[in-house]
Parts: sequence; C-alpha cells; structure tokens
Amino acid sequence: MARSRQPTRSSSEAPSESSASTSPERVADDDTDFFTQANDSQSSIGAGNSRDSTMQTDREAVLPPIAYLPPEILIAIFSKLTSTKDLLSCLLKITAAVSKADSFFLYSGLVKRLNLSALTEEVSDGTVVPFSQCNRIERLTLTNCRKLTDNGVSDLVEGSRHLQALDVSDLRSLTDHTLLKVADNCPRLQGLNITGCTKVTDDSLVVVSQKCRFLKRLKLNGVVQVTDKSIMSFAQNCSAILEIDLQECKLVTNKSVTALMATLQNLRELRLAHCTDIDDSAFLELPRHISMGSLRILDLTACENIRDDAVEQIVNSAPRLRNLVLAKCRHITDRAVWAICKLGKNLHYVHLGHCSSITDGAVMQLVKSCNRIRYIDLACCGRLTDRSVKQLATLPKLRRIGLVKCQLITDESILALAQPPTSEHSTGFSSLERVHLSYCVNLTLAGIRALLNSCPRLTHLSLTGVASFLREELTRFCREAPPEFTRQQREVFCVFSGDGVKYLREHMNREAAPQRDMNEATMYDDDEELDEDEGQGCRISLSGDCIGSGRRELLPRRSRIPMDSSKASRANPLAFTPWPVTLITAAVYLAFAIPLLVVHHVVPPAPSSDPVGLNLTEAWSDLQVLTSGYRPYNSRQNDKIHEWILQRINEIVEGVPSTRIGERKSDVFVFDDTRSNLTFSSRDDLAVYFEGTNILVYIRGEDDDLEQWWEFPGGRPKGKGGVLVNAHYDSVSTGFGATDDGVGVVTCLQLIKYFTTPKHAPRRGLVVLFNNGEEDSLNGARVYSQHPLSKFPHTFLNLEGAGAGGRAVLFRSSDAEVTVPYMRSQHPFGSVLAADGFETGLLRSQTDYIVFEGDLGLRGLDVAFMEPRSRYHTDQDDTRHTSKSSLWHMLSTAVATTEGLVSDSSNRFEGPPRDDGKVASGTGSKAVWFDLFGSTFVLFRLHTLFALSVTLLVVTPLVLLVTSIALTKVDKMYLFRTSVRPEGSLEVLPLYGDRGFSRFPFLLGIPTAVSIGLAYLLDKVNPYIIHSSQYAVWSMIVSAWTFLAWFVSRVADFARPSAFHRIYTLTWTFVVMWVLQVISTVYEARWGLAGTYFIFFGFSGTFLATWISYLELFSLPRKSEYANELRPVSRRASSYGSRLGGPSDEDGEGDEEDEEEPTESTSLLGTGAQRTTFANYVRVSAETAGQSSNEEHTHDVNVYGLEQRWSATLPKWLWVLQFLLVAPIVLILVGPLSLFVTSALNQTGQDGNSTLFVYIAIVAFSTILLTPVLPFIHRYTYHIPVFLLAVFVGTLIYNLVAFPFSDSNRLKLFFVQEVDLDTGINTASLTGVEPFVHDVAVGLPSAAGQTVSCGPFGDRVKCSWTGIPPRVVAGDKPFEDWVSFEISKSADKPRHAQIKVSGQNTRACKILFDSPVKNFHVANSTHDSRFPHTSSKGTKEIRLWSRTWEDTWTVDVEWSKAEDAGDNSTSSSLTGHVACLWSDYNEPSVIPALDEVRQYGPSWLAVSKLADGLVEGRKAFEIT
Repeated sequence: MARSRQPTRSSSEAPSESSASTSPERVADDDTDFFTQANDSQSSIGAGNSRDSTMQTDREAVLPPIAYLPPEILIAIFSKLTSTKDLLSCLLKITAAVSKADSFFLYSGLVKRLNLSALTEEVSDGTVVPFSQCNRIERLTLTNCRKLTDNGVSDLVEGSRHLQALDVSDLRSLTDHTLLKVADNCPRLQGLNITGCTKVTDDSLVVVSQKCRFLKRLKLNGVVQVTDKSIMSFAQNCSAILEIDLQECKLVTNKSVTALMATLQNLRELRLAHCTDIDDSAFLELPRHISMGSLRILDLTACENIRDDAVEQIVNSAPRLRNLVLAKCRHITDRAVWAICKLGKNLHYVHLGHCSSITDGAVMQLVKSCNRIRYIDLACCGRLTDRSVKQLATLPKLRRIGLVKCQLITDESILALAQPPTSEHSTGFSSLERVHLSYCVNLTLAGIRALLNSCPRLTHLSLTGVASFLREELTRFCREAPPEFTRQQREVFCVFSGDGVKYLREHMNREAAPQRDMNEATMYDDDEELDEDEGQGCRISLSGDCIGSGRRELLPRRSRIPMDSSKASRANPLAFTPWPVTLITAAVYLAFAIPLLVVHHVVPPAPSSDPVGLNLTEAWSDLQVLTSGYRPYNSRQNDKIHEWILQRINEIVEGVPSTRIGERKSDVFVFDDTRSNLTFSSRDDLAVYFEGTNILVYIRGEDDDLEQWWEFPGGRPKGKGGVLVNAHYDSVSTGFGATDDGVGVVTCLQLIKYFTTPKHAPRRGLVVLFNNGEEDSLNGARVYSQHPLSKFPHTFLNLEGAGAGGRAVLFRSSDAEVTVPYMRSQHPFGSVLAADGFETGLLRSQTDYIVFEGDLGLRGLDVAFMEPRSRYHTDQDDTRHTSKSSLWHMLSTAVATTEGLVSDSSNRFEGPPRDDGKVASGTGSKAVWFDLFGSTFVLFRLHTLFALSVTLLVVTPLVLLVTSIALTKVDKMYLFRTSVRPEGSLEVLPLYGDRGFSRFPFLLGIPTAVSIGLAYLLDKVNPYIIHSSQYAVWSMIVSAWTFLAWFVSRVADFARPSAFHRIYTLTWTFVVMWVLQVISTVYEARWGLAGTYFIFFGFSGTFLATWISYLELFSLPRKSEYANELRPVSRRASSYGSRLGGPSDEDGEGDEEDEEEPTESTSLLGTGAQRTTFANYVRVSAETAGQSSNEEHTHDVNVYGLEQRWSATLPKWLWVLQFLLVAPIVLILVGPLSLFVTSALNQTGQDGNSTLFVYIAIVAFSTILLTPVLPFIHRYTYHIPVFLLAVFVGTLIYNLVAFPFSDSNRLKLFFVQEVDLDTGINTASLTGVEPFVHDVAVGLPSAAGQTVSCGPFGDRVKCSWTGIPPRVVAGDKPFEDWVSFEISKSADKPRHAQIKVSGQNTRACKILFDSPVKNFHVANSTHDSRFPHTSSKGTKEIRLWSRTWEDTWTVDVEWSKAEDAGDNSTSSSLTGHVACLWSDYNEPSVIPALDEVRQYGPSWLAVSKLADGLVEGRKAFEIT
C-alpha cells in the first residue's frame, strides 16, 4: 500500500526515522536536526550549492548539463534503477568517471553523498578505490557491503575532513583500525552508525569520542564489546548527542545510562532494547530535580529488571516523552501506567506488550489522561477486558492498535472500536488504519463486519487463529501466506491487507456468512508479538511483526491437533507436567523426611517384658539410686557409689540361678582396684598423678585359660584375648550423670547379669570395667592400664554419654571387623561421619575410647548419647529427663554387640607381639558404616569404597561419551545444537538445543548464595537462636532455598522454555558430583576418611539418571528428518528491524501497493530496497534479508507449553524413575547426617564454638538435600513455593527476634570460685557467651554495688565478682589452714626441691609453676612408657588425685636454669602456687555463691563446672 507522507518541510524539520525496532516513525511535529536535511541515500549529483560554487581546482570547473536539471527529474531518473545489474553498471560508469584524469569536469569534487548499500555483495575494496579521491563526501553509506574490509573503508575515510555521516552497519570485518582512521580524519563527524560491527571495541570508540566532539547521532546496536568505558566517554566528551542507540549492547550497565541521561541535556532519543543488565537503579540514581525536557523517545524493550519505581522516575524526569516502549518489561504493573498518565497530551506512542500485570483500571486512566495517543500495543496483556478497549476506542487520533492474545475481549470491544470517536474535530468515522486481533478467539463475524464498515482508512486487519474467519469463503480474500509456512500454519493464517480489506468488506456486506465453532489449535501469526514463554528473542513492531533476531521455532508438518491438551495430561498421572511433578516430588520428600525425623527423635520403646538374663525394671531402679547425688571423684558421694556398685555386683553374681546338669557356669572374678596409680602427661604442660578406684569384673570365657594368671608377677594371659566393656561411674560436680554415664554403668551391671545367666556364657572372656575419674582427663581409663587384667582384652566397647538422652549413637569404631558385631543391634544408629569429625578435630570432646584404642592398642567401638547438649553436665542430666527407652536402647545395643564380640572364635583380633607395650590385637580394615532408618546397618571396607569410586570416576564419563557418540551417529544429538541445515539447502534452521544449558549455575548459585547470606544475617543479629530453635532455622533455609530455586527456574523457563532443562541440569549435577567424587576419593586414599560415602551413592544415582536422559534422546527424530519436514525459510526480518509504526513486511506483506511514489526525498538508487541510513535505519543483510517474520505455530499436546516442538516424542514418565534414582538416595543418606550434625552442634555455641559454622552446615546440607529437585522444579505449580515463601517470612522474623533460650533449652554458664588463701579474697566467676553471662552476673544479689569485671576467656567471656565465701571445710578453720605445704630444697642437688601438699576435706590438689619444671616425681607413683609423664616443653601444672581423703602428696621437682628455660631472669628461683580443689556440692550452703546463681539466675540458665573443682583455694610459694 502507499505510505501516507507528511507535508514537505524545510530542511531543518525533515523527518528523521528511528533505528529502533520498537520506535515509531517521526510525524509532522517531531523534533528534528541537521541530519534529516535530506535523505542520506540520495546521491548529490546535481548543481552545487553556494559552498560548492566556491570550490577551487587546478583547472577551471565546468558544470555539466546534468547540473541544470531540477532535482525532481534526477530523482525520477534514478528511481528507475531497481535491479542490481543496472545499479552496478551505473556505479562502474561513475567509478570510471571519477577516476578519469581528463574528464570533462572534476566529478570527485562534486560527490557529497555516497550510498552503496543497495549493491551489497557487489562492492569490494577494489570497487571503492576510485572513490578515495572524493574528499568532499559528507555522507557515506556502506550498509551490508560485507566484502569491504578495513583497507577499503579506511581509504574512503582518509582525508575526508568534510564527512559528517558514516554508516558502516553490518560490516562485520571492520575493526578498531577503521574507527581510529575516522577519529583522525573526520573531526566534523555528526552521525556514526556501526551497527553489527562486532569487532569494534572500547579502545577505538573512546578515541572517536575524544576527537569527534560534534557527534549528534550514534548507533551502536549489536556492537557486543561496547562497555561502560566508551559510553561514559561519549557522555563526557560529546555533549551535542541527540540520539544514541545501544540495542543488544549487553555489557552496558546502569552507570552508563545514568551518565547519558544526566549529562546529555539535548538528548532526544535513547534506545536501550535488550540491555539486560539495566535495572531501576539506572534511573533512580539520577540527580534529584534533573529535567530531561528534550527526551522524546525512550526504548526499554526486554529490560526485564525495570520496575514501577524506574518508570515513575523516568516520567518525572522526562515529562515531554512522546514515545515510550516498555515491551517485555514484565514487572511493570498498574502503578507504572498511572505514572505514565502524567505525560498527558505529550504521549503519542506507548508499547506495553507482555506487561501481563496491567489491568483495565490502569489502561482506562491512561486513555483519560493521554488522549493524543496514536499508537498503542497491549499484546499479551491477558487481564484486559472489553472495558479497556471501549475506553481506548474514545481516543480521537488512534491509528493503530495491537490486541494480540487479549483473549478476554469480545465483540463489544470491536463494536466500540467501530464507533467514531466523539470529539470536537471528529470527522465522523474511525481513524484506525491497522488493527491486530490475532488469537482473540471470542470474536465473531458481526463485530468485524461493523469494524470494516466504520473504518474506511483500515488497510490491515490480522485475525490469525480466530476460528470464525477460518473458512474458505473468507480466507480467499486473505493475503497469501508466505511460501515457507507449513500446512498447519497456512490453515490458520488470516491476514487481510490492502485490497483484501476492501474485498472482505464488500463480501461481508453482501452476505453474512454463518459462524462456525472451530475449537482448533491456534498458531502464532506474523503480526503477533511472540510469547516470552516461547523463548523467542524478537522485538515487535506495533503491527506485531517479529522483526528481532529472527530466532524462532520452525515446526514440522503435522496434523492439526486440538488446543486442549490438559485432557491428555490428566490421562497420564506420571506425565512430566506441573501437578504430577509437584505432587510426586513432594510426596517422596515427605515420605522420607517424616520417618527420618521420627527415627531421629523417637527412641524405640522398651519391651513390655524383660528378655532372658536382663531386668529393665531393676536397671531403671539402679539408675535412680546412682543419680541420687553428684558423684565427682572428689566427693563423698563417689565413695558411696563405689561401695554400692560393689554391693550390686555381688548381689548379681550371688543371684545367678543354679545351672542344670551339663550346663557350665561362668567363673566370675571381682576386683576392687585400690592399688593402681599412674603419673602421666595429659597435654604438653600438664601432668597428672592419679590413684584409681576402678572396679573390674572378669567373667571367664569358655576358651579362656583356667589359670589365674593375674596373681603371678609378670603373668600374661593365653588364648585369643577377651572383650572389655567400659563405663565410668563418676559424674561432674554439677550434674547427676544419668546418661553421663549412669546408663552406661547400669548397662554394665546388666551385662554381668546377662553373661552369668545360663546359656549366655561367653566364649571369650569378658572384662567389665567401672572406671572412676573419667570426667577429670580420662584418669580412670589410663590407670586401668596398670591392672593385670588390662593385658587380657583385645577388643572393647566403650559406653559413654556426650549428651543427655535420645538414642545411643555409634560414635567411632577402629575398623570394619570389630564393627561387625554391632550389626546385631536391633536399632543401630550412627554414621562414620562422626568418626571423621573426631579424626579431623571438628569434634573436640573425648571419651575413654582414645585411651583404649590409642594408648593401649585395643580395637573397639564407642557408643554414646549425644543430645541435647544443653542438659549435658547439668542438673537436668537426671532420670526425669531421660527415659527407660533410652536406657533400653543402650542396653540392647551393648548386649547385642558384646555378645557378638565374646562369641567370636576367629583369630582376626590377634596379631604379632608389639614392642611399644600395646596389646597385640592385630590390625583391621578401615570401615564405612551407617544406619538406615535406625533399623538396618550397612558396613563395608573403605578400600571397597575406594575401588568402586575409582571405577565410577573412569567408567561414567566414558558411558556418557559413548552414548553421545552413538546419538551423533544416528543424527539424534540435539544437545548443544543451535541449528540444523536441511539437505540440499544453504539455509540454517534453528533447533534451540542449547536452551537450558546455562540455568544450573543460577539455579544452584542464587539460592545457595542467598541462604549463606541468611546464615550470616542470623550470626550477626541473633546467633544463638539455633540453640533452641534449630528447626526454625532449618525451615527458613529450606523454604528460602526452595522458593528461590523455583523462582529462578520459572523465570528461566518463562524467558527461554526448554525441553532440555532436565537433562542439562542432570548433566551439570553429574559434573559437580564427579568433581566431589574426585575430592572424596583423594580423602579416602590419603587420609582414610570415609564420611563422604554419601557422595559415592549420590554420584551413582545421578549418573544413572543422567544416562537415562541421554538414552531418552534416541526417541527423538533424526535432525535431518526433522529439518526436511520444515519448509526452507526464504526471508527473515531485520535483526534490528524497521521502525515501529512504519510500513514493513509484516504479515508477509510484500505488496506493490506498499511501495511509495518517488518524491524528492526518495532514494535515487531505487525503491526496491530498504533505505539503510539514519533517516530510515533498517539493517538488511544476506543472512536476514531472506527470512520471513511470519510464523504459524501448531500446538502439539505432546509438547509441554512452548518448548521445542521436536520434544513431542520424548517419553513422558521416565522423569519419575530419574527422580527416584537421585532424591531418595540423598534423603536416606544425607538426611540423617544433617540431623545428626545439627543436633550435635546446635548447642555448642555456649561452649564458645562458632555458631556460623552450624548455620553454614545447615545451608550446605539443605543444598545437598534439595539439589535433586532442581531438574524437576521448573514444572512445579506455584502452590508449594508460595507456601514456602510464607514459611520463610514467618521463620525469618521469628529467628531474628525470638529469645534464643528457654526452660527446656537452657544456656550453660560455667562456674568456679577461686580463693586466695593468703589474703582471704575470694572471686566467684561465670564463664559463657556475651551478653548473657554479664546480664546474669550483674543480676545476682552479691554482685549488687560491685563492678563486675568481664574479660575474654578463650572463645568465651569470664565475668568475676567478689562472691559469698565458700564453706567447703568443716568448722571455722581460717582460709590459710585449708591448704598446707612444705618445701625442702635439696642441699646436694641444685634446682631440686621436695614439695609436700595436703588439703582439708579434699583429695585433689595441684601444683602450678610460673615457669615449666624439667622433671618431677610423685612418691610411690608408677610410670608407664605408654604414658610419658613429662614433655620436652616441661611441666607447668601437676594435678594430684588421691583415693584417700586429706592425704599428703610428696612431689620431687627439678627445674632448669632460667636461661635454659628461655626466661629473661637470671634467678634460679622457682615460683608458683599450691592449690586444692573442692567439688562436693551434695550438701546445701557449702558453696553459697553457686547456690545464689542457681536461685537467682533466670529459668533459662543452667550451671556447669568450669574446672575440676567448683572451689579452688591457692597459696603462693617461692623456692630460692
């Protein structure tokens, strides 16, 4: 059709057309500049102007006859040259004339404008050589002349000091060299178009900005290497810029945009389409009160991070905007539209396509406020109804309207559009010229007939996909569908243009065709803005043309399929569609998570009846007696318990029922060890002398030597060795020790009962050790080494309590062989990860296990309670806070394990004699072990795991590689394939097989990074909330992680839908797991750590799931077959498109009626080609010129949503198998570990440990647990994620503001009272974490009026005050009498002395030296080479423990010279303190300061001991 033109204007007001695909053509009242004085494609062969007439040459200038012809005639002549052949011939003649030395006139001086864009491939460096003489060229257009290189263009530019406009768009071979030439030679340059010159970088552009300071128009579309550096330089140096285009410059960020808008006061047009890094801050950071009154056009197409705040700022800063493009700014809501309303009458064009949140109210207000709107596009604004369109119909100047896919509108809207607007200047009929109604499925013939009759100017009507018009009698008036369309696309194609509209109007007026219901699939029309869900990266003209990058899905020819695919989805409950995926994955996670939580927190109930040989009621009664008071080693209660245990043992042994005839009764020997003592070094500068009061019970085994070998000096056992079961009967001074280690003690009593019962006699001898002094540096286990029976056991089972209830956990085992008996346990519980924690030092508390395994050389297991830590070593470690079920769990485990150990008849626990004095128990294999749901125990050797790991690392990549090669061989390798070439065709068709590849880093990285940020937030704001609310923290992290992963996946799937999301995510997961497996294997081999076993199983499942995805590809059609099913494309819209609102080849139009009649501004090179200058900026290339912008898409029910069409043949149910291969493995193996680690560590912050580590551990475990859902999460419905978002908000608020402690999860503070017996000054102190320790201390009555001093104490804070004096010594003895010592210095040995120490009402004292002593000896002490008593660094503290109250210790010490000790002093004196300890807190008022803390401290406070003694009295000494 003929394009309507504005009246001719003066050269200063001629229209300048836009380069942006989404910007409209200029109209009569648009602002202009010099650059629009004449069409840039117009050659200046004609009479010179006044400036030309003054041109001096070396010969007299002669004007040719052509100079006297009017420009109109010249235009008419050259407009006839439409073929490339004619143009080339003309060019060659002109070239010859230019280069001719004896020409009739100096042609080279007359050429002002040179436009070679219509010749494209015919132009090369050689062609333009003659034009290098034309040094007065003002405008040079070389668009699409791809054979030109830097050499040719540089020659043309060289010496062109008059050049004002340069267009080299799409010359992709150009580099910085050309632009540097431009900068050096063209100081007057005002227009530069380097669109698509991808090799150009900031380096040359910065130079251009510095040397070409008169630039007004700058077009850098698609120059992908442009960054902020060059843009900031243009903003700084080229203040005259009026128009700048930065489409597809994805490296441009906010600061460039802010600088451009803040600096360029005359800026009129700014196009930023597809600059994806731009967000609100680009505009919100503009200086306050800035006014951009010149800005008329702003294009923000596909800047998806733009939100309402930015739009409000834009409107406030640029109140005279006429053209505003916000297409695909999906976060735009009604608030932004209300802001746009402020533009009022200035607004002529607005594009809000794909702003799906916009509602009727906003659109109606926009119409009322901006009644001069001429063009409006609301494509895919699915919430709009007839109300909006009725209001739009009142716009008096409305010419074009886009309502594609506004499926709620009906004939009411069309009838409203058909009514002429009621205004003062109304012409009585509608001014509509182009109406786009494709896929408005509710329209009927009646409405369209009214529209046709009321809109005489209507030249384009798009009704593709509207069922009422898909009938032969109407479609015969349609424009022909483009030849590349498939049969299905042709069937729904319905676009009327030009005469077609006229004929349709006449036909419908003659007869009203009956409507028919066609519930068939609709396809994308050329005039539809393609859905982002389809992932089409195209920009849209007002008419809806896809004139962007041309990337789109080409469809094979298939039969038409009904639109309603939901029935097919519902028919398959395992289909890979939202509801099945959501329900199945959620059900699987819940099915495993709930049992894991139950197993972790619910202890298996005790049996209703006692098993043979055991008495649970008796055991519980014994535990109540045992925990009737505090029983530290240094207490009278400890002696009572010692006697009580001996009594209970005798009762059990004597109560053994008589055996029947033929049954053997086991011999039982009870040892009350009150002789063994030992001096040993506990750490580098600490030594201990300890006198043991252990109780040992030996039950002779059937295979044991009948001789009582222990009675003979140096006697040694014979046979295969026995089994040791150990528990300590002492407790801390502040805890009753029900689980630490009362349950262990009563378990040992029941073991004696069990193995002395007939039919339970052991094969190997059993030694049951009740050791005393474990809480004080594991003293009891070490002194056990001095008893003869310590030579007998080869294996052991240590029963301990590192918590205060729950299940008994297998903490450690020395090897696989000794762990086998534990598998007999009915309810096994534990993981080798705990052993690795001890091995690497992450878990610092120790048990007697390290003495038996490390110092004595035994092989065994460590079973202990582990939670809750808040009750550990406090008064809540009592029978009230534990249960018979916990007792039964340890007892049953101990019985089963011990029975397995004592019944072993093999030689695997024997080895060759050892020189280091350790037991010859042999060596075993490193083990991997873990439980499954507390009922099954898995055990295998570490070297087996290592071998399997290496095998997997090698085999799995090879399998995937071979599978990929096989897929390639059969032409089905769609992965990473972006396009395919049909046979016999040079065209390349898109496959989009690469879509979805880059999602995983964002899917994994964003949720994890945010979760880590939350961890840091909690650690800063409320670090100890994990102490009492670990599941609130878990809920916050899991909900945030899941929601963010879903959100990111939905955004990715919305922008670029891909059928390969699953396979790419699994491939990424496979790669990550492969790397983790490599690390795990290295740790296995180098350090023997087995705690990463879950990686092996997770990697195995991930590999299988990934392999299945690759095997799925065999179900796809061959790529060649798929390509051959497609019609070869013949043309494609420009990558940067024609200007929006101007005529284009939309809807496949190529009609001659769209051509323009020649005018004085028409190109002299013909009208057959699009103009490629600043005035009409369209990029046409060899790659893009042939592609049609028209596409008709058939929706296949076997294709989900808008994913690739070739995915229709992929299996729909295999995802379930893949999910079951990856998720359950991780849940079963990692779930218990996560609960175990957090339960073990969540309350260690009170001990000074880092809480951040616990939070990071939760994030790490959450990431591992939730990663298996990533391949499927993009199919989730919104219900669960939105619910989790609400959970996150609630738990975040709770975690930030809730008080971290409670009555059931108390904070432990550590008490000690120190008395200076020389001065009588006593200091009570509490050690703990700030600010709580200080708050408790200052709140005590005795601290009132005092200054409580607080200072660092390791990782904690110690607060001290003058406390109430203790009364730990009977009577009114003065402080100085509590401790006594005598020092005698050796006369014949220098630096030798003897110190005698004793204390009142205690059996624990210590000597502290200010500088280390070289050596020492305690009278009557035993030494053992396995336990060195000194170290190379010397000894600064000697702890003395006696089994006798108020005993006297005699200690001989030797110290070095001061210079030998590294002391700066020259004195040979020895100084220090003698201190004694009091730990008996069983009587009230003995330690009033501690009573005060317990009475007046808050209910959330628990008190534990800080040191071995609750009260410590000391005296100073000096030996000179």
